[in-house]
Parts: sequence; structure tokens; C-alpha cells
Amino acid sequence: MPAGLPGCDSSDENPLSRSVRQLLEEGKPFPRLSMCFFDPKTSPIRWLGVLVHSAGDRILFFPGYAQTPTTLQTFVGDSQTENRPFVFDHVSLERDLQSWHVTTPRSTDHVGRPKTLPLGHSRVLWFGLSAASDQALRPVLIATRVTGNLPPSDAQRRIQAFMAARDGAEFPMFSLNTDIPRRKPPSFLHFSFVVGPAGFPDYDGTEIAAPIASPYVSPSLPPAIPRLASRRHRIRLSGSIELQITATELPGSLSVPITITGASANVMPQQLLAAANAQA
Repeated sequence: MPAGLPGCDSSDENPLSRSVRQLLEEGKPFPRLSMCFFDPKTSPIRWLGVLVHSAGDRILFFPGYAQTPTTLQTFVGDSQTENRPFVFDHVSLERDLQSWHVTTPRSTDHVGRPKTLPLGHSRVLWFGLSAASDQALRPVLIATRVTGNLPPSDAQRRIQAFMAARDGAEFPMFSLNTDIPRRKPPSFLHFSFVVGPAGFPDYDGTEIAAPIASPYVSPSLPPAIPRLASRRHRIRLSGSIELQITATELPGSLSVPITITGASANVMPQQLLAAANAQA
């Protein structure tokens, strides 16, 4: 990544390494992979994360957090429903696009089955990702190294499967709307994820899975947020699936590095938080 910081990111915790772990270690290929980046303009480029269209027809998102979250707290509205150790690895959308969950590395544990929100035209609002600042996202270095223990008899097939998954894929660079001045502090970043069939019309409504009623946002967000400047980005993940990811700034302070928020017409907003100290 020529625009990255000097150095080589060879950590197992970078989102690219996490996204191909099962392919390299277990030989399980997937059709498509897309690396996504965020340019804050005022600081070095960051990882937003890696999207994968799995062999099981699920959509996976591996967030590019700066520190590995090791605790999960969940809320429905203002009622806490979960608080336990949990290494948050990725978000998984079911193949019917109707529900999703958060998952640990190698999918050894998962939490939640929030519903997606139908937006018409076969589109659904998957989730919203909030970051306290760009510092909560992992910086991109010039080189990212992925390593794994591959059996010699199958190493070449696994490497070719990885190259095929990324060949011709889109690697978008996200940014905020720079046509108007940025919000005055305090503010935090928010990205909403809409999924649908290839060619679905852009969604320009108000549903963005913002962390409304979140105990980690101060002051609390109003149901309608005025002067919301956003920038929409489209990704064609595969021949059948596209995503619209909208980047914006929300007013207030987020007291934890990362939250994941989902909403549906029948359930109050659900915050899925993974925000403890990184592992050494």
C-alpha cells in the first residue's frame, strides 16, 4: 500500500490475516474478498476492514480495529443483556440477509441474532459501526504480510484460492464528505452497511443504524440528527452481492473504541460492544 506508513504489518490480528485464516490453516476457500480503507485526510490511512463473500453464501466483515477487543457487552435499548470475555473477530450476515451475529476467531463462539432492516428493492440495513475516532482503526502500513502453516501437499492450491478471491476485486478508499466543514468536537465516526443484490438502487434515507440510546454516547443522540453530512460508497463484492457503505460523523463522544449497532422495525436498537484492552 504505497500510501501507508513505513513498515510491515505481519500481525495475526490485522484484518487481512484474520479474513484468510481459515483458508490458509484449514484449506476452506471462498469466492471473493475486498479490502476496505478509510482516509481521515488529517492523519494516516486506516483499515476499515475486510469483506468476504463466503463459500456458504454468507457475508463476513472483519473490522480493522486498532486493538483486539476482548470483552463483549450487549444492550437492547438501555438494558444490558450480555457482559463477558469475548474476542470479537468478525460480523457474519446469514445467506437470507435477514439476521446476523458477531463471531470469535475460527467461529468457535458467536453472540446474537439481530434482524436486519428491510429498506425496499431487496436491500437491507445490516449494521452500523461507530469508532470513537480514526485512532480506533488500525493504521495501514506500506506492506501487510499474511502467514500460515500450510501443508506442502496443498499449499499451492490454497495460495491460488487466495489470489483468485482478490483478483479483480474492488479495494475502496472511504472518506467523509469534504464538501462541507467537519463537525466541531466532540464527534465520532460512523459507518452504515446496506447489503443487496447487484445493481440495487442507492439508499438515501435516514436509517443508518446509529447508536441511539447507547450508554456509551454522550450526550445521547436524538432520534433525528440535523445537518448530517455523509458520503456513500458502493462495493460490488461479487457477481450477486453489492454493498453501500455510508461514512459520516455523529455528534457527541463515544466512550469506547468500537461499537456495532443493529436495528429492525420490531426490535429496539441493539449495541454489540467489543472494547476491552488489546491482548499483549
